[in-house]
Amino acid sequence: MVALVLALCEVGARIAGPQSPVLKGHEGGSLLTGHPTRLWTMAPGVQRNAGATATVGALGLRGDVPQGVRGEEERVMVVGDSTFFGHGVKDDETLSVQLGQRLTAAGVDAAVINGAMLGYSTEQTRVWLDEEGWSLEPTLLLVGNLWSDNNWDLFRDKDLVRTAAHYRLSPWARSHFVRLVAGAIDRMRGGTGARLITWTQRSEWPAERVRRVDIERYAQNLDHFVRSAAARGTGVAFIAPVNRDMLRKRRPGERFSWGVYFEAMRAVAAHHGVPVIDAAPAMEALVHGAEQAGSVDPMAAAFIDKMHPTAEANRRVSGLVWDALREAGWPQTRLVGRAETAVSTESLPTDSWGRQPGNASEHASPHMRLF
Repeated sequence: MVALVLALCEVGARIAGPQSPVLKGHEGGSLLTGHPTRLWTMAPGVQRNAGATATVGALGLRGDVPQGVRGEEERVMVVGDSTFFGHGVKDDETLSVQLGQRLTAAGVDAAVINGAMLGYSTEQTRVWLDEEGWSLEPTLLLVGNLWSDNNWDLFRDKDLVRTAAHYRLSPWARSHFVRLVAGAIDRMRGGTGARLITWTQRSEWPAERVRRVDIERYAQNLDHFVRSAAARGTGVAFIAPVNRDMLRKRRPGERFSWGVYFEAMRAVAAHHGVPVIDAAPAMEALVHGAEQAGSVDPMAAAFIDKMHPTAEANRRVSGLVWDALREAGWPQTRLVGRAETAVSTESLPTDSWGRQPGNASEHASPHMRLF
């Protein structure tokens, strides 16, 4: 009788069709599409890319994926966010493609894989590497994740990723009746029927923003990359990105919220004995050259907007990356990190910025697109 009653309740609930939070599907021409484990990914095909186009393959990666056998060639994999994906530049103007051309010209038999994704934090990159990235068998991992981790948003990435996993694995999540009951309970408590997944007592957008990935978790993820790579005999180098504010003259007493993340990146690199490649010198030289030429906006020579590099900037940075790798002795020196111990959180800098005021109506981030 209990089973019969529950079955009738479930049938009735399916007829009623309760509203539940879902990831938005792919919109034609949009690069972002929902993903069940890492929140979003890149939609396959030729997509609009801020004034250019981006060709995305079946794996959600921009560019070609090597088909040969590891050992016959070096496989360099670049991971990061839109800066390394190539926001606003053509397929052959990305850092990955330009680096591949430099390696070929230098006589290094190597394939460069663009594993960067728009808006990806280390939390999402970590899931992607475990699900797909490591299976591509890179011999060198270039990690550029920083800007997305440092950003303030309405949720922390680890909470969204864990909730998605819990929801996906829970048999209760498949029950329409449970969804109806959950919505009714939420309305009784003053909510709106549980139309949003939130970490507040009521179904409303949080009033404050937090770092998408807190500083301790950021360091732990970078540490995980190095140690996972070492277990596979894969080398690692970090690339420290740069934006316009970092190249302009700083006002007295001015400090930037992202500074602590650069410190954490360097702390993890020092712990494991892997290099950090600073992109700033290449960008500074490009801006200085534009100034010398009398440009009205010399920053435009290096940046499409506040932070995304131009095609020429990618070319310059690719040269800097190759020079740094060659100076470190790669590929003869494999750059495999010292993975015996995890990085200590006590050695990390303290993030003193705290939370920031949030207003969902004024905010347009990948997280907002999820609901």
